[in-house]
Amino acid sequence: MSSEDILDRPQQKYTANFKLAAIDRVLLGGEALSQVSLDLGLTNT
Repeated sequence: MSSEDILDRPQQKYTANFKLAAIDRVLLGGEALSQVSLDLGLTNT
């Protein structure tokens, strides 16, 4: 995914369950934050 693709995407809204699952993967599952972010297609903004 290029930086242009990221800029062209509309702002995404995430459910509470999606957020909790992502947090659980990092805090409870021991996965790297950067890897979870990539897996879920999240950006730094």
